[in-house]
Amino acid sequence: MRGSDLVTVAGMALVNVFLVSAISASGLAGWLIAGVVVSALASYVALARLLNSTIARVTPDSIVLQHRPLPWPGSRVIGAGEISDIGSKVQPIKWDFGGLSRHSVFARCGRGNVTLYELSDVDGEAAAAIASDIRDRLGL
Repeated sequence: MRGSDLVTVAGMALVNVFLVSAISASGLAGWLIAGVVVSALASYVALARLLNSTIARVTPDSIVLQHRPLPWPGSRVIGAGEISDIGSKVQPIKWDFGGLSRHSVFARCGRGNVTLYELSDVDGEAAAAIASDIRDRLGL
């Protein structure tokens, strides 16, 4: 769990409490329902950021991406025939002033690059080794 995830969840909880309290105090029932819906959606997004992880299963035939434990868009199956290459790249971490970077492993396919992993605790060589292992498993 990253510190930014905790900040997101705590911030969303405060916004939710304030929003529902302010709308219910105003006596506008229609706006209260809208506030509860917006609050519930924002809470779900915050919980998904906190709890979910992306699982990438690699078989000789495909790569299966799943987001768990909460349902989230983006789960997919990428057939081995669609993939032209597996690579890795370095990305700076947003909002970090210490110069840290994150390495991502991606699949290059007909619909563009699909990120398989985002790794903030490994170096470039480890990310390249992961990409190489996936290439070997797919026979690329």
